[in-house]
Amino acid sequence: MKALEINLEKQNLGCTILRWLPSILVAIFFIQNGLDKIINAATLNKAGLSPAQILTVGIILLIATGLYVIDKTMITGTIILALYMTSVVFIHFNNGKPYIIASQIVLAILYAPI
Repeated sequence: MKALEINLEKQNLGCTILRWLPSILVAIFFIQNGLDKIINAATLNKAGLSPAQILTVGIILLIATGLYVIDKTMITGTIILALYMTSVVFIHFNNGKPYIIASQIVLAILYAPI
């Protein structure tokens, strides 16, 4: 009986890890991205934005990522991050830059909370 309980606990832990892994990977990506925008706001030249605007985007990304990893606010965080990355896809497409990876990140954002 004890072996069955231990096996079920391991299975539950494995399911929990597999359930959270995509969300954790997305969160790590956006934490790094947001911190980079905050720390290097003066040196980044993104889409013609001023350093103050880049700093604001970095703060919004960190807040949205926080919302994304909390169960009760995951939908709000998902919407904000997906809209942000969708705009990045359109900017890349408009400027003739590769946009496939950015569009795959949008799909990862939408898939991970499931």
